[in-house]
Amino acid sequence: MEWENVDKILKQQIQLKPKLSNGLEQINLFIKENNLQVLDIDFEGLMNEFNEWFSDVLESEPIPQNINSIYFGIVSLTMEEDGISEQNTAVYISGSKSTPIQDTDWACDTE
Repeated sequence: MEWENVDKILKQQIQLKPKLSNGLEQINLFIKENNLQVLDIDFEGLMNEFNEWFSDVLESEPIPQNINSIYFGIVSLTMEEDGISEQNTAVYISGSKSTPIQDTDWACDTE
């Protein structure tokens, strides 16, 4: 598989700013066209889970007044315990006093 194609599709999605479901449809189409395994994703369930998580975060840790930008990150972590590896994906939120207009490295300077 040419990862340049994947990168191109993801960059197009970022520029077009479509609804998440439309972007997911395009990604699934790419997977099918390249005979890759298609995952059956419960999109609505994931959105509900994310919204619940985000609400809980904002209730337990409200965004301080001095935060001008927030971003979400996603990371894949490999945990190993007793010789067994398990891979998990985590989403996180972080904030910065700077904005992208003020500082190109705004997302690196977290509060």
